[in-house]
Amino acid sequence: MTFYHLINCVALSVLPYLATYKFYNLAEYRAFWKCAYAAFVFLASQMVKMLVLASLFPIAENPTMTFTPTRLFYEILRHSVDLIDLAALSHVVNKLALKGDLKFVASGLGWAFAELVAFRLMPFWLEARGSEFSWIHLMSAMEANVNLVYYIAVAALLWSLSRSDFNKSLQAPVIGLLVLSTYKPVVLQVLMQVFHLGGWFTLFCNALYSCFLGVVALGLTTALTETSVNGYAKSQ
Repeated sequence: MTFYHLINCVALSVLPYLATYKFYNLAEYRAFWKCAYAAFVFLASQMVKMLVLASLFPIAENPTMTFTPTRLFYEILRHSVDLIDLAALSHVVNKLALKGDLKFVASGLGWAFAELVAFRLMPFWLEARGSEFSWIHLMSAMEANVNLVYYIAVAALLWSLSRSDFNKSLQAPVIGLLVLSTYKPVVLQVLMQVFHLGGWFTLFCNALYSCFLGVVALGLTTALTETSVNGYAKSQ
């Protein structure tokens, strides 16, 4: 029974990544190593974040569980380090030599898969294998799927911002959405503590926000693609 629980968790988390890779025919564009490059940059950014957090934000010996104004300010500062992820992912999106949508899909896919391997597969092996059943691991697997949508959407927004034909009036709202995503964990922690909500609430909010980012990213990238096609057609 424990083995099947492990297989279910791994399959639920990994299969959507394989399906995305196949659906976009990334193999035909030899994008495997480009996804691997995104994964490598992810790991490098995590190392940098660990060094910054260890140097500037050491763990308190007796951490309090209540959200005081002081702790809230501390958490906001601590999560500001996650802006490194946005900078690193933006570098990946601009670095990969792929066309249009494949550029941000490969970037987001490689980034999300690296997060899955680094933070989820090992707990699955150590914990899901040793328990009869636990919703915690299934929630973690579902969260990996949410992160796939989220990181592809973030990569698409970063790609849109890097375009010279991007509407400048939309630049501030898009940057605001990206910055808000950095501090999303703080908002969720406050809501969970104030309203005594559980992990399912966090998963639902993450899924809702990721879908919202995905819709915004889809609209922007579609508009930019159509603009490029129309501009090319007029030039002929």
